[in-house]
Amino acid sequence: MDPDCTPVGATCTVDSQCQYRACASQGDKRFCSRGCSAPEQCPASMYCSGTNRVCLLRPRLGEDCDDTLPCGEGLCVLEPAGNRVCRATCANSAGCPPDQ
Repeated sequence: MDPDCTPVGATCTVDSQCQYRACASQGDKRFCSRGCSAPEQCPASMYCSGTNRVCLLRPRLGEDCDDTLPCGEGLCVLEPAGNRVCRATCANSAGCPPDQ
């Protein structure tokens, strides 16, 4: 690990920018990652992929989610169209962000 480089979860373009020398791709996003064998090895905004054994991004508000991939924040909600999306939690409708 190189503490002077970009931390896990931050945006990157090449491996050499990252603390653990791993710039991963997930959809259209590129970010610094690291190998993992347990969830606690990844930041809270990420999860340890059982398939690849690397830290990957949790879905953000408005992004697709499912029971095996919990949201980074908010709740995974079943939409009327049948898909599941991360939505903000709020005490009442006045406290919710638009479209959440």
